[in-house]
Amino acid sequence: MHAAPVAAPGAPANGNGLRPWRWGVGPGWSRLVGRLFRLRLASGFLPAAPALFLLLWYAGATVADHVRHDRAVGEDRPLDAELFHLHLHDHLAQDLRALARPPLRRSADLPTVALTLGATQLATLAEGDAAEGPAAYVDGLLRFERDTFRVQVRYRGQGAWHRDYPQKSWKVRVQDGRLVHGAATFSLVNTPEPLPFDEQIVLDVARESGLLTPAAFPVRLLFNDAGMGVYYFVAQPDTDLLRAGNRVPGALFSGNDAPVDPATGVSRLWDDPRFWRQVAAADGPDAADADELGLLLALVGRGTQAEFARFARDHLALARLALLDAINVVFGVDRHDFGRNHKLLLDPATGRFEPVAWDFRGWRHTRELNRVEHPLLLRLKELPEYLTLRNREVWRLLHGPCALAEVRRRTDALVARLAQEQAADPYWDAYDLLPEGSAYLTRMVRPMTADRQRVVLASRLAEYARRVGYLVEELSRSGIGWTGRTTADGRLAVEALVDGHAGYRIDEVAPVWPAACLPVAWRLSADRSGGSAAAGADATSGDLGPRQSARPAWRLFPGTLLEARDTVDPDRGAVASTPAARSYRLWIDAGGCIAAAVRVRTTNLVTGSVDERLVAAETPSPWSAAPLDCVEPAPGLRPGRASLHPWCLPPEQRRFLRLGPGTVRVDRTREFGPGETISIAPGTTVELAPGASLIFRGRVLALGTAEAPIRLVAQRERWGGLALLGPGTAGSSLVHLELSGATSPSVPLTELPGAINVQDTAGVVLAHCRIAGGAGQPETLHAAYVQGLTLGDIEIRGALGDAVDLEFVTGVVQGLAVVGAGQEALDLMGGAVVLTDSRLLDCGGNAISVGSGAWFTAARVLVAGSRVGLLVKSGSRVQLDEALFRDDGTVVAVRVAGEHWPGDSSLRVSRTRIVGCRTPLRVEDGVLDPAPDLRPGLEPDALAGLRGVLGLADWDQLEPALRRWRESSP
Repeated sequence: MHAAPVAAPGAPANGNGLRPWRWGVGPGWSRLVGRLFRLRLASGFLPAAPALFLLLWYAGATVADHVRHDRAVGEDRPLDAELFHLHLHDHLAQDLRALARPPLRRSADLPTVALTLGATQLATLAEGDAAEGPAAYVDGLLRFERDTFRVQVRYRGQGAWHRDYPQKSWKVRVQDGRLVHGAATFSLVNTPEPLPFDEQIVLDVARESGLLTPAAFPVRLLFNDAGMGVYYFVAQPDTDLLRAGNRVPGALFSGNDAPVDPATGVSRLWDDPRFWRQVAAADGPDAADADELGLLLALVGRGTQAEFARFARDHLALARLALLDAINVVFGVDRHDFGRNHKLLLDPATGRFEPVAWDFRGWRHTRELNRVEHPLLLRLKELPEYLTLRNREVWRLLHGPCALAEVRRRTDALVARLAQEQAADPYWDAYDLLPEGSAYLTRMVRPMTADRQRVVLASRLAEYARRVGYLVEELSRSGIGWTGRTTADGRLAVEALVDGHAGYRIDEVAPVWPAACLPVAWRLSADRSGGSAAAGADATSGDLGPRQSARPAWRLFPGTLLEARDTVDPDRGAVASTPAARSYRLWIDAGGCIAAAVRVRTTNLVTGSVDERLVAAETPSPWSAAPLDCVEPAPGLRPGRASLHPWCLPPEQRRFLRLGPGTVRVDRTREFGPGETISIAPGTTVELAPGASLIFRGRVLALGTAEAPIRLVAQRERWGGLALLGPGTAGSSLVHLELSGATSPSVPLTELPGAINVQDTAGVVLAHCRIAGGAGQPETLHAAYVQGLTLGDIEIRGALGDAVDLEFVTGVVQGLAVVGAGQEALDLMGGAVVLTDSRLLDCGGNAISVGSGAWFTAARVLVAGSRVGLLVKSGSRVQLDEALFRDDGTVVAVRVAGEHWPGDSSLRVSRTRIVGCRTPLRVEDGVLDPAPDLRPGLEPDALAGLRGVLGLADWDQLEPALRRWRESSP
């Protein structure tokens, strides 16, 4: 049984003998609450003050958040209950997350960047009006890992998330000529993206694929020792990027935010070079560089298709432009448009414009290959081969570094790498987390969590999977069809209709002859009534036997057509490009015997798939033999503009030319195309008029002999020079060549500083050459971007500047003899070169200069009478064996610090002697460890290998040999 409840003392009993409950009596909590309940308003304010303060604090902060964001997006949107609740929720979530945040500790996954500014500098930034320029910067200190740097910094970015939140983004300039991770100028970016690493993935793919791409990676930022969370280190595309990319310094142009043309409603960025900014140059800003950009823009805007095609093939890095375009297509990037985010390098060694991979944020999927276009891209698409080249890169990326599984692997690795720092980030937030109902919602910055990031990542990968599937489906679709018709004159006409996204190569054409008619011979011809040989070297297969098949390897490409966009936009333009069908007509002529059918095998030049068709001959029918329509469309990117049929463009000549023997006069500069192979016979003397040059873009075989050398000489005054330019010259050989009276050639957009220039090629051999230096040539023999260069038995006398200058070259130099160079005998910039069995005499500068991170090995070398024997700088690695330095000012000078290249310079020396030199070793900017073993004196049995190379029985013969070498004529 339960005991009856007992009423509290003094309480009146109810009908059951129980007293009613009331506040202030009974248990302690009841009495406490009762007292609070009976408090007067004035007395109750004090205990309620903390709660009221928190209420007012969060209400006021919520209103302030709304006002700040509304002002940033410019919507003038009223604060309703829903928005108030959203802002309040985010504010509370941020504060609660801060309470549970783990303590700051040393990062094991990300580099640490610590930025320190004083109170005065912070006040200057807060009060400053300048967004850019010198006035916007203040002085500070920056620590990157263990090194400290003097820097100048300013706020970066105009978005609200950059300026209105504690996580400011910063632009940093390093002082004193030093570099942070290879960059003198960089940004520390507070990214507002829900996936902070989506752009990094694309940049990594671009860099791995060989494009010029600035460094971009996550770091942990400390600001005045306070943890600011995860930032991105983004290097500036400038001269330092060119150095890091092993490029010869050139003009780098940035195009962004030009005014809008009121007549067209489209950005004027591509109309005039004045709207571009030059951010790097070889030797400081040069007005001529802007003129060269103007040449490109003029051809983009007003050049005919034939003019643009010639310029593009000679002066645009088509493979790199196609690769950048392919990356935009794969990830659905829409940042490189009519008005924004373009960076172009004019490489002086190749004479070509190439792109810088830059700004890939916000990749998305829509059912189109190019989500945006720009004038240069629209003109490139008029080249018959461009879209096939671009789409082949798309296909490679989709089945390689951009395959869905590979992108998942990359994202998983980055999520794991960032997890620790994101968990400790006090300001981890992002926009684009709400439906795209308005700019207010899309741009609203909200707290991020690992769960939200997983949801965003899953959504983004699902969208990427849809894009991959769409692209594979589009590129896999067959785009070639065949029709066969007999004609009244007894021939079979076969027409190919090419449409879609790929070009095709005709691998085999095999007629099927009727039983009653077997021809003696037959011929396959292309109906090139437009006059072009764009599909191949020959327009006909020649006579073939009845059982033979033709293998023409002709290439057939679709065309393009410009269509009007639904709306004109300053950045998206007024037109877009779409594929257009092109018809190609082939004839099978067998002397009146008509084939019953023809078997055609083709290869898709994008996917590599092989297609084989049996094309039946239809009944005789009239077929118009009208010529191709090769009328050039009016200038301007207007709806309805179509690319010319590929067979309308001028053909690229493919031929073999022989010069000599005897005397060949060249009265003006001759330029030979990539398809022309030039042979110069032994004993030929080429006499060149003043200023005339020989420019080769195809293979050169100048094979003289010791008894009958090839001579290049002036007719009267000094002539220009010799240049081998581009991949078409690969495999060229110049043997037993004598050259005198040269200055240097002149080619548009290309720097050719030497009497002989070998640039952007591979496998070139120069052997047994005698070259006399002359006026107007900074270098006598210049090579840049050459793989596998061989120089053997080269003698150069009286060089005005450098005798041999090699920039980013790999190769071997053997038997180099230099007498009297104004600067360097051998100047290396990057690359990897081996020098053996050489003598370098009387150089006004350094006999050997090694810089720009080069790898250099030398053995059996004599250096005599030079100001400096060997200079090592800029992070280069040098190994020297069996060398003799005689009567030099300074034997070896080493600048240890890497300067613009990572790592310190190093020098390893063995079996090296110095005789009669003033200063054995000079070390700058660091300590050389170990010190090189430079031994004074020359024992009779020392350096036997070098003595043998020099042809000396003993070292007593060196002095008369030096006099003889200095006096001899080349």
